[in-house]
Formats: sequence, structure tokens, C-alpha cells
Amino acid sequence: MKFASTIVRAMPAVALLLAPLVGAQSQPERSPASTKQSSSLSIAIIPLPVSVKQGIGEFTLNAKTRIGADRGTRNVAELLQHYLTPATGYGLAVGGGGGSNTIALSLDKRLKRLGPEGYRLEVKRDSIRIRGYSAAGVFYGVQTLRQLLPPDIFRRSPVDEMRWTVPVVEIEDTPRFSWRGAHMDVARHFMPKEFILKFLDLMALHKLNVFHWHLVDDEGWRVGIKKYPRLTSVGGLTDYSTFNPVQPMQLVSLPQGGYYTQDDVREVVRYASERFITVLPEIEMPGHSSAAIASYPELGNRIEIVQSGADPSALGSRDSVLNVEDSTVHFMQDVLSEVLTLFPSKFVHVGGDEVEKRPWQANPRAQQRMHELGLKNEEELQSWFIRQMDTFLASHGRRLVGWDEILEGGLASGATVMSWRGVEGGIAAARAGHDVIMAPTQFTYFDYYQWPMASAEPRAISGFLPLEKVYSFDPIPPDLSAESAKHVLGAQSQLWSEWIPQRQEMEYMAFPRLCALAEVVWSPQAARNFADFSDRLADDMMRLEILDVHFRRVTPLPTPVAHWQIASVAAPANPNAAPPAVPPTQAASPPAANVTVRIPAQTARAAPVTPPPAPLPPGPFAVQEWDITGDVRTPGAYVAAFIQTSGGGQAEIEWVELLEDGNLVGRVTHPGSTDTRYRNNDYDFALPTVRTGSRYTLRASLRAIGLLPAQLVPSGDVYLLK
Repeated sequence: MKFASTIVRAMPAVALLLAPLVGAQSQPERSPASTKQSSSLSIAIIPLPVSVKQGIGEFTLNAKTRIGADRGTRNVAELLQHYLTPATGYGLAVGGGGGSNTIALSLDKRLKRLGPEGYRLEVKRDSIRIRGYSAAGVFYGVQTLRQLLPPDIFRRSPVDEMRWTVPVVEIEDTPRFSWRGAHMDVARHFMPKEFILKFLDLMALHKLNVFHWHLVDDEGWRVGIKKYPRLTSVGGLTDYSTFNPVQPMQLVSLPQGGYYTQDDVREVVRYASERFITVLPEIEMPGHSSAAIASYPELGNRIEIVQSGADPSALGSRDSVLNVEDSTVHFMQDVLSEVLTLFPSKFVHVGGDEVEKRPWQANPRAQQRMHELGLKNEEELQSWFIRQMDTFLASHGRRLVGWDEILEGGLASGATVMSWRGVEGGIAAARAGHDVIMAPTQFTYFDYYQWPMASAEPRAISGFLPLEKVYSFDPIPPDLSAESAKHVLGAQSQLWSEWIPQRQEMEYMAFPRLCALAEVVWSPQAARNFADFSDRLADDMMRLEILDVHFRRVTPLPTPVAHWQIASVAAPANPNAAPPAVPPTQAASPPAANVTVRIPAQTARAAPVTPPPAPLPPGPFAVQEWDITGDVRTPGAYVAAFIQTSGGGQAEIEWVELLEDGNLVGRVTHPGSTDTRYRNNDYDFALPTVRTGSRYTLRASLRAIGLLPAQLVPSGDVYLLK
């Protein structure tokens, strides 16, 4: 989708995570985080609280400070003790009551108006009081208190000669959304349990409350299922290194594969629960199922297609879609039965995205099943499959979540839609009365590049998503009515790991963009301001540095100097032409020797297989030019970076020129594309001098490639980086 611990020096690209990036990271390094020489009286909380009233003075934490708790907040009090003891060295006692020199935690039913996650934090010179309607609210008040203390409070051993001060303040706070999530794909590349626990702590610090654990995909099965051990003994041994069609990752010194035992899962779920985080498991079906089919080939379509004499080429490069036999449905429900014992979450995610329909078209048994069920097409067949899982989950008191493709062919009544292909799927689902989680690629896909010059960043899957754009996201689309908007539960980030083989890179792609999203889903929309957020983020990055998070240092994004758009494309290609060949990315799973499929000759026939849509032939190159005089102020090295922001396919770049008063300064002719997967969207120029009064022009020869007939022509921005 969607489109184990190692030594850093094993991967040269990861060196970028530990030092300023060339070009993108030209600002001076911040000195190591320390606040010993300053009084920490600033209010730099992320996410921004609803109401902050700062007073005069400060509370000082000392060795005699006590933590008070009532019965409902005892566990939170012990967590606070755990948070404060390492850096202070104080053995803070936990007991009942409040009083002077006490941090008092308590439940207060009068705060029902703030909801189950709201809180009030009152800091006086002689005491601190945190109240909430529920323990979750008190916990979030504790996270705010941690951010009010000097950043050194996050160190793991005592810090000498430190004054642990908290500014006098009154804070009242409650989240905008109940679903504040972070997704992590551990199927493409496995992430060790210790890293998952660290990530949960970082989520809790920023008041995120749903960890979407993507455990299953084509490249790996990561959760132990006792009834079907081959899912991990076979399906858990591979990862994206095996299938990567662009740049093999075998050069990375990482062990392939891995999985979590059921005891590992229970540990993670318990750890998350103590931090008021729900773990949402995702078990992909009926597509993205190559790992399951490699483990149990009878789950796929290849055997039935081959034994019927039909054409197996419809499978493409690998058998990745589950068949629709009752035995397969029961197999996946058996899997879900064990998943339900591990995850108490009310919601269970079953994927449902990017299901290739051609295997079902070529499979006579699938066609027979459609006929028996009275279904019109394969979209309705997918909907039928999802309904079987929805009914099963509902019978166990759970709710199904799926990516927005589950809308196609009809949606099960209790299903919740996760809208990733923009917000349109979420709008349609909300208007139909279904709950929605917003996860659109253009705002929440953190596997996208963070800087316009892709060659200066660790390799990413594609796309461009800077910090500023994440912060600009509003999960409630403006054209959604107030009534329909009630169905938007919230939003979440996505970390797909095709190009993220190890934990340092996962952190680099997540932070600080996850800090921005945390504010998007918690803070009032009207109160958000990116400049103010950036000021507060400086303190948060000091905390992240102390916590050994390999975040990307913030570089202000320049304004684009120009906009480009392909004006025309060629006529449609011959509709009868054969589709382009798809390069193999996985060896086909062999048929299981002990599986026999019986296909009634009279009723089981393959349907005509719909070929994939063929792209239009490339259009002609056309020259575009832009006046960039106002952006060329000093001599030196410049980089022109082309970013696509809309439309299908991509722009192919033949050459780029820089001119001064119409005279050629430089011409770069390397082949380029706005498909940033290939990292050739930037063009370097040297400008020895800048003449006052001269006009500087950027010219480029562009055309559209890979454009499908129904897609808009590609367009985007040009950045000039220095």
C-alpha cells in the first residue's frame, strides 16, 4: 500500500538521519539540549491547549514533593512518579490527599463538560493540581505537566544542579477529536517490539490515542496465529527487500522478516493501555494477501485457475488476492478469532484496499460464486467478502474498519471507513451515516518526502508532504454539513514502510510531522497558527533530542517560485493494444500438493479478464518559462526542484535552463521526472555573479507521461533552493 536493531553505519543513507542534510539542513546546529542556565518559564506545549492563563511565579519540585492520588488516579500517579524520578533523582512518594508541596491528581465529576479526555491543570507556587472527569484526562494533564518542566526532565539519570520549576498557570483542555491516531506498517519491514514501545511513549507525550498496527501485507505476516503456524514460519520470513522493484535493499545489513509472538502482542497492548492508547490491529484481506497465500496456497486463486485450464496470467506477478471459497472465509475468521483474544479494541481493521479484480475474473470458481450469490460484478463480490467479516466481528461485539475501497459495491451497515484516497471517500461515507477516520495521502502519508529536493533526503516512496502542509490539514472538509461532520471521528498519520527498513528512518519520517498532526487532531481549529507552533516546536525538539529520537530538523519551506502545468496530451492509445508488461516482483506460490479443487463444468466459467488501463502515449515536449528575478538575489549554487501537486501520471523533464537577460547561464539535460521515487526532480545551477537590474528566467521542456485516459493532466510547483 499505497501507493530488528542495526548499527547505523551499515546503511550509508541513514547517515543523513544523524547530521544536517546537504542543502536542506543549512541552518546552524542547536547545541545539546540543556536548560541548566535558564529558568523554564515558557509555555511550549504541543498540542496547544484550549485555554492557558499564565500567572506570576513558579512551583519548584524538590526531594520532599509528594504525589497525591485518589483511587481512580493511582495508576496515573505511579506513571508520573516513573516519569519524574530518573532525571530528578527524587524518590517522590505516592499517597493520598493534597496540600503544600504536592502534585495532587484526582477525578472530578464536575468536569464532565470537558469529556472523558479533558483536564484542568492548576499550578500554584506551593502546589500543583490536575483534575479530570476520567483517568484519561488526568493522564493528559500529566503529559502537559511534563512539557512545562525543563526538557532535561526527560533524561534517564539524575541531572545535577538543576532547578525543576513549573510556571504558575491555569490550563483547561479537551481534544477536538476522539480518534487521534498514528499508523505504522511493520509488514513491509519488521520493527522490533522495543521500538514499538518507544513509539507508544512518544504518542502518549503528544496526546495521541490510537496506534494503528499494520501487521499483515503482501511482504510479511507479523502476528503469531496458533491454529495456522505457517503464517509466521513461512509468511513471516520475508519483507520488502525481496520484492522491491526499484532498488534492492539487500545492501542494507538487516535480518529479513520477523514477527511478534502472542505474548509480545499482549505486552504491547498492555503497555499502550496504561498510556490510554488503543491498539488497532490490521489484518489485510482480501487483497495484499501474498504472505498468507505463500503460507497456505489453497487460499489464493492460482490453484483454481490452473486446474480449470484458465489463463493464470491474470494473477500478474504474484498470487495476492484471497479466493472466495467458504473455507477461505472461515480461515480468515479463525485468524480474527485469535486476533480478538489479543486486542480488546472495539475496532478491527481488515484492509480492503487495492484489491485486484482480475484474479476473480479469471477464476471460474469465483465467477460461479458471484452467480450463486446474485452479484453483478467483482466489486459486489468484494463487498460480500467484507460483509462476512463485518457480520463475524459484529457477532463478537466489535466494529469493522476498512480503507475507503470498501465503499465500492456497497458498504456493510456497521463499517467504519478510513479515507485515504483524498477526503472524498470520507465525505461519501459520512453523508451515508457511516463513521469516518480521515487519512488522506496529501496530508497524512508520512512516507512521503519532506523536502522538495528528493536527492537530499533519505529515499522515500514518492510524494511531497512538508511540515507546513501537515499542519494546514483540517479533518472536517468545508463542504460537509454539521450533521455529517459528527461522523468524522478524527484523523491519523500513515507510515508505510516499503522504503523504511529500520527504526531510525521511521523516526525521521514521523517527527516532527507527527507533532503537527497531534495539534491538528487535538487543538481548536481557530486557535492554530503555524508560526506559533514553530516556536513551541523548538522546545519539543529539545525533548525529542534528549529522548534519542532521530527527527528531521526543521527547515523553513520556501515559497514556490513558479507553477507548471502540462497543456496537452496525445490522443488516446489503441484500446485493443496489449497492456504494458508488469515486471515480476515475486515468485509465484506453488500449488499445495494436497489441495484438490473440484469445478463443475457447466456452471464454472472464467469471465473475460479486464486488462489494466493503458496509459496515453507521451505528449510532445513543450517549453515553459518563469521569471524568477525576485528570487535570485545573491551569487552561488541554486537548485530548481519540480514537484507535482495534482493530476495523474507525471511530468517528464527533458532539460532545464537558467537565463540572465535572455542569455544562457546554464543548461542541465539529465532526464528527469516529477515521480520522486526516482530522485531526479532537481537541477543544479552555478551563478557566479548577480547583476543589479538583470532579469533572470527559468525555462524547462516538459511533457506528460503515464497519464491514464480519465486522469487530469499533471501540474505542480517549482522551488528554487539555495
